[in-house]
Amino acid sequence: MNLAPAASLSLGVLVGFGAAKLVAGPVTGAAGMLPSLILPAGNWQVHLHHWLWASILLAALFLVTDGTGLWTPNAALKTFLYGALAGIILQGIFCYSDWRRIVYR
Repeated sequence: MNLAPAASLSLGVLVGFGAAKLVAGPVTGAAGMLPSLILPAGNWQVHLHHWLWASILLAALFLVTDGTGLWTPNAALKTFLYGALAGIILQGIFCYSDWRRIVYR
């Protein structure tokens, strides 16, 4: 993969957004191909929305690829992965009305 950074990032965003749209529920509250990650916490539930876990993965990817030497993928792959995770985040925030609701009874 030898794309310019902007093309690699754009392709990643499109792939991430499209993949999330494909496997997540079509509307707020509807079941998708993959079940929601909802963790019980006493009388509460914690909903790990896909935008939330993608944000955590994006931060982790940034930490292990920039300056630490833990993993050094080529620039195009790294930029594509950043874009794919950003696409998942964007889809989760812009396509669902409950994206802010993480902890509830």
